[in-house]
Amino acid sequence: MRNWTPEQFSRGALLPEKVGRSDLSDSPRPDGEGDEMAKQIDCPCGATVTGDTDDELVSATEAHISEKHPDMVGTKSREEILAMAHDV
Repeated sequence: MRNWTPEQFSRGALLPEKVGRSDLSDSPRPDGEGDEMAKQIDCPCGATVTGDTDDELVSATEAHISEKHPDMVGTKSREEILAMAHDV
């Protein structure tokens, strides 16, 4: 195993084309790390809100709150919304 210096990291010496390794591509990691799963929130009013990404879920949840629960607008943070979610 080669020991890389901090200077080599900062100069881009570890870019795939520089180390001659094709397995360092931007393709999805085999362990699934970084992949987002669709998530959903089951609202107490009976509605189900879904999103393919965290951003989509938060946006859809905020839209649902605005439409169905206007008295709650602005009461849930992004973190609180995501804490209510589960994978689909």
